[in-house]
Amino acid sequence: AGPKPSEPTKMEPKPPEAAPPKPPVEIIKPATAVSSFSEKDLAELTADFLSESRELIEKTDQDLVKLEKNPQDQKLLEQIFRYMHTLKGTTSFLGFTKVSSLTHAAEEVMREVSKGNVGLDAKIMDAILEVVDYLKTFFQRLEQGNKDEGDPELLIQKVQKSLVSCKSPAAPSKLPPAHIAEPKRGEEAKPGTAAAAVEQTIRVETGRLDKLMNLVGELVLGRNRISQTVRLVQEKLQDDRLIQDLSSAVDFLDFVTSDLQRAVLKTRMQPVSKIFNRFTRTVRDIARDLGKEVKLIIEGAETELDKSVIDELGDPLIHLLRNSVDHGIEMPDVRHQMGKNPVGTIILSALHEGNHILISIVDDGKGINPEVIKAKAIKMGLVSAEEAARLPSKEIVDFIFLPGFSTAEKVTNLSGRGVGMDVVKTSIEKLNGIVEITTAVGQGTTFTIRLPLTLAIIQALQIQVAHEIFAIPLTSIIETLRVSAEQIQTISGKEVIRFRNNIIPLIRLHDVFNIPSHSQTTGVKKHKFYIVVAGVADKKIGIMVDKIVGQEEVVVKNMGKLLENTPGISGACIGGDGKITLILDLSSLLRLIPHSSVVVSSQGKTEVGTHAKKIGPVSILVVEDSRSERKRTRMALEQKGYRVVEATDGKDALNKLMDYSVDLIITDIEMPELDGYRLTAKVRENRKFKSLPVIAISTHKEMIDRIKGMEAGINMYLPKPFEEEELFNAIKNLL
Repeated sequence: AGPKPSEPTKMEPKPPEAAPPKPPVEIIKPATAVSSFSEKDLAELTADFLSESRELIEKTDQDLVKLEKNPQDQKLLEQIFRYMHTLKGTTSFLGFTKVSSLTHAAEEVMREVSKGNVGLDAKIMDAILEVVDYLKTFFQRLEQGNKDEGDPELLIQKVQKSLVSCKSPAAPSKLPPAHIAEPKRGEEAKPGTAAAAVEQTIRVETGRLDKLMNLVGELVLGRNRISQTVRLVQEKLQDDRLIQDLSSAVDFLDFVTSDLQRAVLKTRMQPVSKIFNRFTRTVRDIARDLGKEVKLIIEGAETELDKSVIDELGDPLIHLLRNSVDHGIEMPDVRHQMGKNPVGTIILSALHEGNHILISIVDDGKGINPEVIKAKAIKMGLVSAEEAARLPSKEIVDFIFLPGFSTAEKVTNLSGRGVGMDVVKTSIEKLNGIVEITTAVGQGTTFTIRLPLTLAIIQALQIQVAHEIFAIPLTSIIETLRVSAEQIQTISGKEVIRFRNNIIPLIRLHDVFNIPSHSQTTGVKKHKFYIVVAGVADKKIGIMVDKIVGQEEVVVKNMGKLLENTPGISGACIGGDGKITLILDLSSLLRLIPHSSVVVSSQGKTEVGTHAKKIGPVSILVVEDSRSERKRTRMALEQKGYRVVEATDGKDALNKLMDYSVDLIITDIEMPELDGYRLTAKVRENRKFKSLPVIAISTHKEMIDRIKGMEAGINMYLPKPFEEEELFNAIKNLL
């Protein structure tokens, strides 16, 4: 599609005094008959349009925030104009006339600003940013198959008014008038130009890369099995020449597979700038709403990370940035009184460290006061005053990661609802990462996130418990030990060992997974034990095993819908012998230990502080349309000390989940508006509630009903009317 006849190929600058106010923008008609394309071609065009438009709108958003800080940057002005021009053309071409008219209005404003006919002020900036937000929403709907353009007429008028109100008869800016060449479709790129350089890259659908990654994973599994088989054959036929040749061939296959694996992993790597750059706008908007002045500095944006990790990283980082702006950075007048720069600074950085990436968010705000956290923890029944006095400051500060914990004095749109930091910790742990806090009162706070570069293929240590083989990610392992029975001590009824002048809790996998131990099966007591010392953030744990099998590169597979929330297990892999091996989730294993703080003082004395696993009473959401049944359930639960939130049906329950922090759901099945199956399915769709336990109580007792419930994500199915003891046991087990 070439240029329209009426459209000039070059825009000549006009004298500012001769520029009259712009007339209302007309509705732009499609340049080409979209209906002339086949459905397949149109779908492909739309996919390309969406891919390109997402990039353009993100770049526009980022450049606008930069432009606000440096309004004289002519290069940025021209770039934003070109982005809007391209968006106008593509939306018009595909028949989105309303959206095209909106982008045309924004384009006209940026044209006038870039020429120097008007100055860039807050009205223009706010109007253009609103256009960007409108386009983002439109593209999100379009990705889901919704072609509704909405009604942007009021926004178009706002954009036009911002231009008219800023028309000034004063002399133009000192910047020379912009001479912007309008991009044309079908224009051939000359050799050696930037356009020619673009030809060196191609767009590949994420699905194709995922499929390629899966195939490489299967190839790695095949290589591992062949290698193990060859090793076994070599032990029997060491001098056989054919076996030696086979061994050489396997070594070559191993070399090529490793190279191929690294190459495919590299194709999935993306710079973290993909998500970092969008936060500039986020921080700007939050600071403006709060009346604060905040400067965001981004470092290491070129650092690369696997796409699967990047896609899951956005929400946790937004939570942390909001926390830094809202809770960390003080108001300008307060900062001035403290002798600080009224403009607060937040540094978002990324760097590689071995097979990990470190992401940090550093602010120069007021920091986190451990005494405030301690007082709140005591008030909520988390620890006693005596126990809190023995806890180190770092453990006290870590309380903010617990569900429902908040020190906010009032609820705002940004914070104070007791959600956020626990979501951050859970999200990072699902990525096999950790998050740590370092803080100094009056100086600021640093959040550090440590993540693996990829989640697809990892190095793991294989360990054996009885006849079961488990895998532990190698990056979490500190050391392996062999200890005697005398070295295992007991404190407050819990087994511990001394490791480099520290006391660390000990966990027996036999007990966790209910596997018969060596003494139970043979009747012979062991006197020596293998201990794998592993670390999660600043916490260490000793895992007792029967045997250390060895190290192997494994392909991580998810557990599937029915088993994805299995305590202590993060995934599975297929070993070299073809058997399935479960991968241990160390964060989950730590939670299985009743929380106790063991501290070694400088005098060598061991002090122990124990606190409850849950903050305050357990909250249960009861979903039941029968008033009498709902009342009976509530009374039974309250007698046991549980806090109850009631909902009359599934739809009401979803609303209650947004307003209350609950630990478990008890639901009926047959209900109006939204039944128990659909309620549970919707709960599981929300990442925040994915692991929330659900008990169904229903008169539907057939096996087909139970299977349907399991498919929806229900953890336990009890008959109605329920036996109270059975219900309480179910709650205890699930929590």
